Amino acid sequence: MRDRLDGLWCDEDFADWYPRDGRPGLSPAQLATVCVLQFLLGLSDRQAAEAVRCRIDFKYAMAMELDDPGFHHSVLADFRDRLAEDDRADRLLDLALARLKEAGLVRERTTQRTDSTHVLAAVRDLTRLELISEAVRAALEEVASTSPHLLGEPVEEDWGRRYGRPVRLGKNPTKPKTRILATGNDAVRLLEHLYRLTADHLVGHFDRWPADELAGVMLGAFFACGDAAYRAHGDALMEQQAAVAGPESWPWMGWLASARAEQGRVREAHGLAGRALALYPSSGVAVHALAHAEHELGAGRACTDFLDQWLRTDPQAVQARHLNWHAALQSIACGDFPDARRRADTALARRDVGMRAATNWRLLLAGQSPAGRSDPDHVRELLTAPGGMAEAFHTFNLALALAVESATDDLHILARRAAADARPEFHEVLAPVVQALAEITAGRPRAAVNLLSGLGEKTERIGGVRVEREIIQDTLARALIDTGEHARAAGLLHHRTTTRRHHTYENLLLAARVPASVPGPR
Repeated sequence: MRDRLDGLWCDEDFADWYPRDGRPGLSPAQLATVCVLQFLLGLSDRQAAEAVRCRIDFKYAMAMELDDPGFHHSVLADFRDRLAEDDRADRLLDLALARLKEAGLVRERTTQRTDSTHVLAAVRDLTRLELISEAVRAALEEVASTSPHLLGEPVEEDWGRRYGRPVRLGKNPTKPKTRILATGNDAVRLLEHLYRLTADHLVGHFDRWPADELAGVMLGAFFACGDAAYRAHGDALMEQQAAVAGPESWPWMGWLASARAEQGRVREAHGLAGRALALYPSSGVAVHALAHAEHELGAGRACTDFLDQWLRTDPQAVQARHLNWHAALQSIACGDFPDARRRADTALARRDVGMRAATNWRLLLAGQSPAGRSDPDHVRELLTAPGGMAEAFHTFNLALALAVESATDDLHILARRAAADARPEFHEVLAPVVQALAEITAGRPRAAVNLLSGLGEKTERIGGVRVEREIIQDTLARALIDTGEHARAAGLLHHRTTTRRHHTYENLLLAARVPASVPGPR
């Protein structure tokens, strides 16, 4: 092909892929050619980049000098992201087919396949499996070389086989999806183990250096290791160290405010967050704690105005999207549904599936139109990714996204997967919650009531924080209304309707109507 053509593509074919004020560092035509060769030969990104560096046939196909060093393998993943946008891949393959016909390399009146989907999917799956496996192997090697004593508990016999040497995938690796999920679970297990060790270390560290603010940043290890006893210990340690630090330490006041908000001690949380912001107005931890406290108080427009003002001073703040989500919840609380939809559509990114789903499900429960929705195929892809079933709260958020789309069949499948999972938080809590969502999207609120009524405080085991888990209570309340049990629903939300300044959302949850605001099953 190289003998008859200069190449399948030229760089001008990619002119609209890159900004006009600068040229890409590498030839996009060459990168596209590598993707084709990578698919044909079943190579991973690392193997393809190595072939470009070492193999003469690759260099010849791409018209490269023999001493050209090639490129880093990560460039291919970025290029595929661009390639997957809109219909770019199909347009490129159609262009290649036209040039092959002109050169007489493809006969007329024969069928030629130019669908690029299978090409991209195959390369992406191989790359994902290699990436996850190599990441776990690198983490294990780093810990083994610096602190080998830390690896006693989580390492199993077959980890040596899986991670003892660099991953080299053949053209058709066996069971790639199963291997991806198993490797993802190994990664979560390793991280939770290291979080526990970090938490254990922090106890001794604070004995030697009380109220150390740098060490305070790592207190999240107590909550990330997935153990209720560790979480309680972390709360107690935070109380102790904040008392040592005193009220003039804005970091400790901010962390303590976050703990108070999660404990339901809302007014204390509000005061502590205000104290931290008075000492240091740019504290993202404190403003986040304040947002949680004001959600419990039903502050409404006053909170959204404050959050908008704070974000104007630092529009690139790490918490910007999450704080806009909190503002959207305040808008829902006081009935400003257009503002909630606007924030979901403009402030949240495609990857913010959980926050978008939580916003839209609340809107649907209240009988309102949702904001722009997540792509169901994207949600399904996330569920099959290594982290899709690694942590209950993440899976719960993906279930909400499916519920917004009324993907009843997908929810039934996910509920069965959760029920078959050995972890208690999955089969005892997540499974009935997901099944209840499936029943609601299928128009069976009574079945949802039966599933959710017996959970009670067990829902805490699903993870997340109070404001995030509250949506399970909302779902039960709406299902009770749809089955005619208004008194039970009102009792369920009594605390919120009597303590929150703005509770238009709760009033709408309790309003009788034909239960058709949630679309029918797909």
